[in-house]
Amino acid sequence: MKQVFKTFKMFFFVIMIGLFFTTCDDVVYSGAGGNNFVYLGNTLTLSGQVYHEYTYQPFTGNLSIFCEYGGQGQIINGVLNYSIGVPTNLDPIYYYFNGEANDDFLIITPSRNVNVVILEGLTDYYYYKLAKVRNTESTEEELVHIYVDNDVTLNVVGYTDNFFYEGIYWTYIGYDNTLPLKKGWNALYLKREIFGTSTHKTAIFSLELKNPSIPWIIW
Repeated sequence: MKQVFKTFKMFFFVIMIGLFFTTCDDVVYSGAGGNNFVYLGNTLTLSGQVYHEYTYQPFTGNLSIFCEYGGQGQIINGVLNYSIGVPTNLDPIYYYFNGEANDDFLIITPSRNVNVVILEGLTDYYYYKLAKVRNTESTEEELVHIYVDNDVTLNVVGYTDNFFYEGIYWTYIGYDNTLPLKKGWNALYLKREIFGTSTHKTAIFSLELKNPSIPWIIW
């Protein structure tokens, strides 16, 4: 099974303290469908200011965007514009979600076998990577876009685990959810919230059909 939300894992033990973006001016989504633009149709258009990792200072460079699934885009003076229609190189959904436990303490089972692409981020033609992530002292978030070639429902079952790491006792909890994906592009939002004391912390994992305003981060 492919590892899903690789970008989220990269920030797993990294605390980034910086500007907490909340305005909708940072990113624009377009496509068919309503529901706060959760269902985006067969064409996904992404745009917005790009920010540097850690510092959250605006990126001001120019880059050509590459995506193995197709589409066209570029960053001009730090602003991304990218569009993709029906993607290439689809995989069976069971390649990503097959009812096995994952590192997000979620067991995800699809209601039927469809073909999918999960767009976690973008790259340029050399070495830059770009993704929609936001991290503070207590919250880690990632927004990805998933294309499905037919309607399918993801049944999400969370589970709990406890472990001891570097002097802190951790409790990890995954939340249950039901996610009805529609044919075309869908917005999928992963969030981890941390709270507790200096010796015992709890991390809550949730996966939702949601399209919040999260900045593009480049590294």
